[in-house]
Formats: sequence, C-alpha cells, structure tokens
Amino acid sequence: MKRFKGEAVEADNRLNTAVAAVRKAALQVVAALADRECELLRQIEEHALRYRAELLGVASWWPDAATGPIALSRAAAVLLEAPPDWDRARLMVSMEKSTVPWKAMLKRLVQGDVEADFGLQK
Repeated sequence: MKRFKGEAVEADNRLNTAVAAVRKAALQVVAALADRECELLRQIEEHALRYRAELLGVASWWPDAATGPIALSRAAAVLLEAPPDWDRARLMVSMEKSTVPWKAMLKRLVQGDVEADFGLQK
C-alpha cells in the first residue's frame, strides 16, 4: 500500500509538471495570436492615418479663390480636428469582458484543441 501511495504521488507530480508545460506552451500561442492581432491593428491604424491625412487635405483645399475652401459639415470638421479618443477606447470594454475570448481560447488550447483561434470583433 505504501508503494502504491508513493507511485500515486509520483504520477500526480508528473501530471502536474506536464499540465504546467502544456499551459506554458498554450500561453505562448495566445501571445503569438495577440501579436498577430496587434499587427492587424497597426495596419488598420496606418490606413486610418492615411485616410485622415487625405481628408485633411481635402478639407483645406480651395478649388478656386471665388468659392473658397470645401465646406465640410460641422460633424466632419470636428472629427478631422480631434485626435483619436484613446481614453474612450479603454472604457468601451471592461478588462474582464475583453479577455473572455482569450481565456476561452487558452482553455481550448490546454485541452488539446490545436486549431483554437479567433478573430477579434471587427
């Protein structure tokens, strides 16, 4: 009986070590997927920056001296003058809610789902 208990303890230790290694590897996969999503965000922000620059150019364009500058709506002018509202972005989703899909994916990876992936809300 003593031998059985010793073997059970040793097996539990090996299992815990293996689960910890799987969890560590799964966290590395999650980090790589977060990097991928950050690259997508960088591309989107680059596009938005170029788009804003183009619209700023249009907003300051005077087709001729008689007509003056292009007349944008108040809403368009305010949008172009204001920088992105990063504080608002931080408040749009709670930290707990924003990590739900990440936690679900980590759980799937730890359970052995090698196809676990997702795309953030577009």
